[in-house]
Amino acid sequence: MADGGDEMHLVRDVLDKQLVDHAGHDPMGMADGIVIEVRDVNQPPRVIAIESGFPVLARRVSPKLEPIVRWLGRRLGVRRGIVYRIPWSRVRSLDVEVELDVDADRSPAKAWEHWLCRHVTRYIPGSGNFLES
Repeated sequence: MADGGDEMHLVRDVLDKQLVDHAGHDPMGMADGIVIEVRDVNQPPRVIAIESGFPVLARRVSPKLEPIVRWLGRRLGVRRGIVYRIPWSRVRSLDVEVELDVDADRSPAKAWEHWLCRHVTRYIPGSGNFLES
């Protein structure tokens, strides 16, 4: 991760990168958005968090799509339409992937994957049940 005087290009170095957990191997979705705090005139903006989730991606396509995607998430019960926000302090490294100091299976980042396994994948012959019920 860039420290001190190192220059970082947020769009190039963070946005749309794969998020992985602290072990560096369990994918947790993509960095769909970046939350920035705008401070006083003489201070540079500060990165607060990375956002992940379909509502953020929908907002990037069109702000009018975000409420529809949130409604759909609430309706299906997946994360209840809530965006997963990872504090910037949990970012361990930036490379091809963004490594986070979180456990993928204990975070809400994999809610869609768990929902799909419980409601769709387990009914496909030969797919196996990857999640314990």
